[in-house]
Amino acid sequence: MTEPVIEHAEIAPGHDGQAELFLAIRYENGALGNVTLNAKCADKLMRDCNAESVAALAGQPWQKILNVLK
Repeated sequence: MTEPVIEHAEIAPGHDGQAELFLAIRYENGALGNVTLNAKCADKLMRDCNAESVAALAGQPWQKILNVLK
């Protein structure tokens, strides 16, 4: 693995009642981290990855998430 990637994604309830996107990130050293995106950022990530489902985010590079947060 040359860069961190999204290992899996799921929709989760947010504290404000809005859906959020929970992402598990697998790093080069094998460690697993988490990122949670609000609905607006999640929608942008889905579009940027051409993903039709959250399952399609698996394997996408970490850089895609950073681009959404800029």
